[in-house]
Amino acid sequence: LKSILSSFIMSIPPPSELQFIPFPPFGLKWYATPPLNHQEQEQQNQPTNNNNTTPTCTAFAICGGGGAAKTGFANCIHIVITLPTCHDGGSSNDEEEDGLQSNQRTVDIDTGSEVGVSVTLHQVNDMLWVLVAIGNGFALYFVPLLPPVTDDTKQPESVCMAEETFGEETTCEAVAFMPDGSAFATGYENGKIRVFTMEYTTTTPPPSSTTSTNSIKDLHQIKVNKYCELHTADACHIKAIDTLQFHPSNSRILASCAKDGTARIWDLELKECIDVLNVKIYPSNKPPPDDVKITNPKPGQLLVRGCAFG
Repeated sequence: LKSILSSFIMSIPPPSELQFIPFPPFGLKWYATPPLNHQEQEQQNQPTNNNNTTPTCTAFAICGGGGAAKTGFANCIHIVITLPTCHDGGSSNDEEEDGLQSNQRTVDIDTGSEVGVSVTLHQVNDMLWVLVAIGNGFALYFVPLLPPVTDDTKQPESVCMAEETFGEETTCEAVAFMPDGSAFATGYENGKIRVFTMEYTTTTPPPSSTTSTNSIKDLHQIKVNKYCELHTADACHIKAIDTLQFHPSNSRILASCAKDGTARIWDLELKECIDVLNVKIYPSNKPPPDDVKITNPKPGQLLVRGCAFG
């Protein structure tokens, strides 16, 4: 068995790309736009993707930072966007495949004095939506997939479209987009989960106008509304949320896991927990702890973490 595992590990190729991040990372998200399959193309009467003006995109984002300014590390979201481009101008599928190249660019979003600890991505038309858990709330940024057409070199490449903070003394720890982008969920250190819906509209610019980042808020409007809070006395997480994930094909189902050792399945239409998985892993040489200590933790617990960044 050891020889099989060793040969398997040795056969794993090294990373195809290394990204050196100049700040301590806390969250990472990889996003890829699925291409249209043949059935979808037939349904939409699109023989090829040449007539589709929405570009496909691959992107990943890393959020983090040094926290306070005295650490010397900025608080930032580092995004790498990759778009396929055809450099030979071919119109057929074979020519496109032969002439396909990657067009890659990076976008850095300064999050100010707050550190982003979780980030998620979603593409809508030619815009990449970037949702980050930051402080005791969230921030939603719009990043154009293509760089803005402008002669102003100082033109920002992202715009904050919505942000919200809450008065509670708790931090936002996890974020997740609904697959269709119509809603998102946020998870907090106190075990609460909030779900928000979004009303998104666009405005067609005049033919004589040019697209620039300054006009993003003029061409794109979004309104965030609180839908529900998943935290009841008989069904809730009692410690910090680690991860949130929507069902890929059933948007009413949301999964969550937390530091209390449980994973929960939520029905967003019923606004209640429909299943729970309890995970208890104890050292084999020690007796299991009292469940009362787990379900009723002492208040004021503090965890201090150090790293090479200081």
